[in-house]
Formats: sequence, structure tokens, C-alpha cells
Amino acid sequence: MLHSIALYIKQKIAERNHKLSSFAVVSKHDGSMHQEFMDSFGSSMIYPHHDMSAVLDKHDRARYILEQTKPKLVYVNTIDSYEYAVEAKKLNIPTIFHVHELENAFDIVLGKNKFAFKSYADEFIVPSQAVKKLLENTLKCSSEHVHLVPECIDIELVRKNADLIPSKDIRAQLGARPDQKIIIGVGTFIKRKGADLFAKIASHTEHRFPGKYKFVWIGRTPNFYDSLSLGPIPLNSFIHIEETPNPFPYIKAADVLALTSREDPFPLVVLEAMSLGVPSVVFEKSGGAMEAIKNCGISVTEFDTKEMATAIASMCEDEILYKSFSEKAIADSHEYDVTYH
Repeated sequence: MLHSIALYIKQKIAERNHKLSSFAVVSKHDGSMHQEFMDSFGSSMIYPHHDMSAVLDKHDRARYILEQTKPKLVYVNTIDSYEYAVEAKKLNIPTIFHVHELENAFDIVLGKNKFAFKSYADEFIVPSQAVKKLLENTLKCSSEHVHLVPECIDIELVRKNADLIPSKDIRAQLGARPDQKIIIGVGTFIKRKGADLFAKIASHTEHRFPGKYKFVWIGRTPNFYDSLSLGPIPLNSFIHIEETPNPFPYIKAADVLALTSREDPFPLVVLEAMSLGVPSVVFEKSGGAMEAIKNCGISVTEFDTKEMATAIASMCEDEILYKSFSEKAIADSHEYDVTYH
């Protein structure tokens, strides 16, 4: 998704580049936001994996880059790059760690070392109360050094991109009849994002309301996705579209965003859907989404696919409720606009 608060921060740094004696952005992998980073930072990008992976481990690579660039400050944007924070601290470089992950990610990346995380940076930025509680209560980071900064989006840009393809054309592409409701899910087609749960919700809904709903998932399929147990999929009402650089016309054409993630600190797609007047149904225990949709969506307390199917139907079948949620979503989204920050 476009313009997370992390990218926004980096862009503001880039705008002030002429005032900085040392400026560099380290990109470990060419991910889905690669082009946006290139557009923002261009020649300031560094790709350590291109020429160092064969001879240095990740801590040595991080230390080498820090010693070469001699930064006055290190800003780390993901737990996957924790080695830069560790090595920066060893070199006595002030460090800010922007944490976008919840406990499962810490367990995978750091294991038992997660309890040393509190020593990895001088200050921590978190996007949601869910991440704040993790850092303070579980990882024992000092609350005075944990700063809550909600994610943000560029609403004007989201709406501009959403209007590039008319909703009627999207519905025609999806084969959706005028009376069919479109339920959309967005994210990598993996278990953490709940792709399997989304498919089950589609199955439950098709069983209860044959032909009335069309479920559309947008997101790339990793090589290991075959291990994901999807169960029986209603082929006439379930469509999987691979990752697209502009998903916003699809989101705008949808009636409801179904956030099926098992763990998601503060999903940008919820904010983007809100800005387009598309209400969300989420799993309450998945992370920070509840903090955004408290006035404009429905939360399901457990990871119960039948309950989420019921919640989606109750929202779509009640025109007054749906209209209220849609209007509140648009209104509440402005709190997360980049101009607000």
C-alpha cells in the first residue's frame, strides 16, 4: 500500500537532504515498495545484499555500512533489519526503532533474544496500542521511550488512483452482477494474512446466500503457498488476483473490506478503505485495526469464520447501518491523512 508513516518520515528526511551531511537509505531487498523508495531517494539507496552476502554475515554487513556512512542517527524501520540497531548501539550511534510487528514476528526473527530488544534502540515508535502494549508489557521497554505514532496515508493520492478505473469496469472485470456484493481482502496470500480464513468465509457465505456475494482477494502468492490449507473454495464466488501496483479501484468497487489477518499491527488497507467509504469487518485479536474502525466497522471477537460471515452479511443487508458506517469511515479517515500529521 502507498505511503506508510515510515515512508512519509523518510520522504521528509529526503526533502531536508541538503541540510544533512550524511544521508543514506539501506534497502535489504527489492520489495513491493521498491519503486516508491527509488522515486524518493534514488542515488541515496544502498543495497548491501548485492555485493556482500557471500562474504559477510548480516551483522558484519550492517557494521560495515555504518562505518562507511558514519551516520549521526540510525532509523530502523522493521524488525527484519534489527542488526542495524544492534550494531549502531555498539558504535554509540543514536538509534530510533520503528516497530511494525507483533509478537509472532519477534518470535520468528529474534526467538529468545526478543527480551533483549529493549536495549536495541534509544527510542521506539509504534503504530498502535497493540504494539505499544507488546513493547511495554512483554518486552519491558520503558514507556517513556515508546512513542505512539499512528500510520498515515495520502488520502488525495488514494482517491486519485482509485478513480483511474471506474467501479463499473472493475465489477465487469470481476463478473459481478449489479445485485452482487463484493467483499475484498488485500495482502500476501499467506496464513498470517488469513487467506485461508477468507476462503472459508467465502464458502460459508455462499452456502447461506448462494450467488449473492463475490469474494475477491488481491495479493501476491509466495512460492510456499501450496502448504496453505484452503479447504473447498466456491469457484463462482471467489477470485484471487495477483498483486497489482494500484489496488485502489478494486477497493473502491467493493462493498466491504474483510480483514482476516491473524496478526497485523496496524493495517494500512483499513485506512485506505475508510478513505474510500468502504467499511471493514475485522478480527478483534489480530492487532491494531480495531483502533481505526471503532466507529465505522464491525469486530469479531474470535477467529471464527462463520461469525465473520454473519457480520459481513449483517452489514451488507442493513442499508441504514451500511450507510452510517460508510459515512463515518470517510470522516474518520481524515485523522490518518498525511496532512493531518
